[in-house]
Amino acid sequence: MTFEEGPATGYVIGGDDLLFDDKGASKVTSGTMAKLIVNEIVKPQHHRERITVINA
Repeated sequence: MTFEEGPATGYVIGGDDLLFDDKGASKVTSGTMAKLIVNEIVKPQHHRERITVINA
């Protein structure tokens, strides 16, 4: 639910459902989102699928 500026971290990918970490937060940083996008361009794993992501 929260997208904010920040460094890349590890991430968790899900499907259509909103993901939450162990503290109940649903947050992804700009660095993590960029990392995910580059990884999907270089080595596509979710072709034509909707995905959600949170910082790990």
